[in-house]
Amino acid sequence: MGKTAVQFGLLLILVALTAILVPSLTPLPDPEYLTPVNWADITLHNHLVIAQWGPLTLTGWGVSVALGLGAAALLTMFLGRKHLSSTLSLILSASVGGILGGRILYCLAAMDLVQVYYGGIAFLPKMWLGGFTLYGAVLGAIAATALYAAAKKKPLAPLMSLLAPGGALVLMVERFAEALTDQGLGDYIFDESLAFFPVTVTSSWGDLQVPVFFYEGVMAAVLLAVSLIHCRKQSGWEIFTVLLALSQILLESLREDEFICYGFVRFNQLASAAVLAVLLFIRIRRQVKTNGRWTLWAALRILLSLMGAGMVILLEFALDKSEINNLILYGVMAVTLVVMGIAALKQGTLTARHRKGESA
Repeated sequence: MGKTAVQFGLLLILVALTAILVPSLTPLPDPEYLTPVNWADITLHNHLVIAQWGPLTLTGWGVSVALGLGAAALLTMFLGRKHLSSTLSLILSASVGGILGGRILYCLAAMDLVQVYYGGIAFLPKMWLGGFTLYGAVLGAIAATALYAAAKKKPLAPLMSLLAPGGALVLMVERFAEALTDQGLGDYIFDESLAFFPVTVTSSWGDLQVPVFFYEGVMAAVLLAVSLIHCRKQSGWEIFTVLLALSQILLESLREDEFICYGFVRFNQLASAAVLAVLLFIRIRRQVKTNGRWTLWAALRILLSLMGAGMVILLEFALDKSEINNLILYGVMAVTLVVMGIAALKQGTLTARHRKGESA
């Protein structure tokens, strides 16, 4: 009981610190440009500031992420209640890994920006200034969980699947909380008849824009439901990660905020594609090992994924250069991603007839 109490106390401290150490997805403006919250007008704000203590800033987004982390920890504790002490250690490891990973990968991905505007490498440890990225948090949590599994000599997959619902819950809260940051906004809409939520929201600059943050939050809620269904399965974390990657490829394309990009391709889209490729490799390797041979479906999965990746690249280019209605292009992208999802998640087996022939 003593050890569990200490672990729970450390978790509470981490949750409290998160509100200050993770104040914003993007670096905060200089302090003179930050104004305290006007509680009579809490709508969309460019960094909703609750309080400031010297260099430290308490923002609405930071508080929301902290509350999301706390709720995710409670959910994971409930799911792993039979081994509560081990579950708490796992939560602490994954949380610290996620925060550090989100920070480190942001600085690496936005190195030119950091070098020119934020003092280069000196910016890295100053987490209270903001600047985090989703896939850094995901990969950081995975790395920390892998280290924990290795240290405790436990299989990695069940631990990852146990953490997946909590990860989806944090993501859901964080995405909805982007309404307090002026991030997560999409195309500008000039048709006043569309001035209603959830089609548009009014930014702090008075413009009508698509609330991509809301769609991202809804998708995270779907991921939460799926993760809860599969959290007891070895492949639960893979299903979560594949669906996250597919949704990010589409939804990141809708954003018109301070996202990190290279040309017309967003960093989160590239990270999603890389993660998807790694998971496809893992799952096909497992399929071939299980069947003892390559099958037509295993080869077809690779072909569909490659064709899908090529199609997404063409569609991204067409969104900027083509005169085709963007709604049509996004519809084609969604269908393409569904096909890629089937290729990634559908393992496939030998037919009964084939198995019988093999045994004969």
